[in-house]
Amino acid sequence: MTNEVNKSIQAVKTPLEFAKKDFATWLESTKTSIPKYAHFGTNWSIKLPKDVAEPDIKKEIFFYENCTYCYSQNYVGKDKTPTVVIKKLVNGVPFKVDLQLLISNNRTEEKPVATICIVFKLNNGKLSKPILLDSRAKTKYNDFVHATNKSNNRLQFNLDDESFILLMEKINKQKADTTLVFKNAGNVKYQDFKGRLYQNCYISSNGIIEADEDGIIHVDESAIKLDDSYKDKLPKLYLDEIDVKDLLQKFFSQAEQVYRHRFDVFLALGASVMTIFIDDIWQRYPGFPVIYLYGATKQGKSLLQGIISNIFGYSNKNISMGNSTDNAIAMKCHRANAIPVLINDFDYYKSQGVAFENNIVQFYEGGVREKMYDGVVMNRMPINTTAIFSSNYLPADKPKVFNRILPVYFPENGIETKFIDDKFVNDEKRSRIIAELMKFSKETILNKISEVENWLLQSKFFNSKDRESNNVAIAYTGLLLLEAISGYKLPNQEAKLRDYCSWYENLFSSENSPVERFLNSLPGLVNTSKLKKGIHFHAKIEDRKFLFTFDFANCLRVYNDLAVLGDITQYIDKRMFGTDLASSKYFVKRGNHRFNNIQGQAYAYTLDITSHPVVPYIKVWAQKFDELNNTNSL
Repeated sequence: MTNEVNKSIQAVKTPLEFAKKDFATWLESTKTSIPKYAHFGTNWSIKLPKDVAEPDIKKEIFFYENCTYCYSQNYVGKDKTPTVVIKKLVNGVPFKVDLQLLISNNRTEEKPVATICIVFKLNNGKLSKPILLDSRAKTKYNDFVHATNKSNNRLQFNLDDESFILLMEKINKQKADTTLVFKNAGNVKYQDFKGRLYQNCYISSNGIIEADEDGIIHVDESAIKLDDSYKDKLPKLYLDEIDVKDLLQKFFSQAEQVYRHRFDVFLALGASVMTIFIDDIWQRYPGFPVIYLYGATKQGKSLLQGIISNIFGYSNKNISMGNSTDNAIAMKCHRANAIPVLINDFDYYKSQGVAFENNIVQFYEGGVREKMYDGVVMNRMPINTTAIFSSNYLPADKPKVFNRILPVYFPENGIETKFIDDKFVNDEKRSRIIAELMKFSKETILNKISEVENWLLQSKFFNSKDRESNNVAIAYTGLLLLEAISGYKLPNQEAKLRDYCSWYENLFSSENSPVERFLNSLPGLVNTSKLKKGIHFHAKIEDRKFLFTFDFANCLRVYNDLAVLGDITQYIDKRMFGTDLASSKYFVKRGNHRFNNIQGQAYAYTLDITSHPVVPYIKVWAQKFDELNNTNSL
């Protein structure tokens, strides 16, 4: 009500006296009595005087003192006396109304969903929790009441079909524009948007647009925001003034000291920031590398993941633990959008290996996860980003896994903890790096990747164009972008990059398979009596073949305890070893054999290692074995 109307009502002694002037003014006067007479279940009514004109609208919603009422005109009795009835509908009034269009914001063909988000102001002056009305709750009052009761305890309703329609009409009139609400933070993929959406802003090559107090961002003619169902987990961009060049320079300098001037750590950083261009990279290149940090504990793997998390606007709480299932990890890579999913302390050997391997392929190529429901409906869920793992061990030595990951090895004593301060570990200002990267055009980035890969091949960093060269080209391009922003140049860069490429290309060669690592260790283990004849293995020459039968579990334990000698890259997992043995060219059979150190029989493999390079060394100690003292010779 206006102040003039308020003054007029206060000047009137009774509602009836004031009602004689005109119906509209009379209706205002009745509101002064509503708190006394109109309660839930108790309606307030009055007969219209003969000299009051009947309104054209016989039923309407109005708000008074933080309550919602409905007045309706009826004709009562034989003489059809016009009567007004006022009914209390809601113990609150619509305070904020947001017409929304929910967008999946990923590469699915999922259609947008129109909803209404409404906040009521209760008659006690407090605000209700936001209520999200779906298609049913917008059209059926029972579903509307159910939706409000799910999120609020104090709201009460006295609705019927007709009053509900009137209430929804009143609610809709409070907000004309529709806000586009995106479910995924990161790159916006809808209509003509070409930027990234954060909880507090939208960034593009044109700059940063901040959100208003309701989290809504006005971009050209559109109003957009993030779905805040998990508001505390949404990324934010640092919006105050900051010299990003100076920030990056200091970070590069300190990171070099912390990580003892290693180059591969910066390649991992380069690959991680390239995630903001991941969808375009998937469209032009073989795939996007899955970053895999592995090695000894307390050597900076989690620290590096925390830094990457800060760059993308998250706190360290965004990092998932390695006990997440492979399906849960894949689901995160579906929900996230061009923001790397961080998995800490991942243990491949305690997870479903096949599922992990399939996920790696999808993370690399941006593939689609297909799941059948009831044998009829197919749910096609594309991967929208990649994962960054940290682990103590490498995954299984399978080509489809290892040539899709960018491995970074963390040796013992490979970190200088005295250089780590709070600012290095958790610096929210680092998120502004993304805003600087957004200034580079996507076409420039894609062309730069090709240029870098061609240089790697022409300079013989790699022997052939393959996934490995693609992975390093993407990672190195990201590093070059960071250097361009900071003006900082890592020293001795080309030599370190060449060393990394050589290590990377040879890391998963056939000579480094679990079987080869184990066989190569045999001379040393046997000559030092770590592995003993009859206790750990049997050996014999048969049909001019050198057959080696060994206690699978005990020999592997000795190998991992003694042969690794602190080099965790040489560690062999039991399941990985068994798989590699079964498919090895040396494989003869698998079975149970009796060894002196156990009761009964032990699970064992028999290998024909006649052609293996260790045979000349084996001959030296093989003659000690009684079972070799026969007429056969190699």
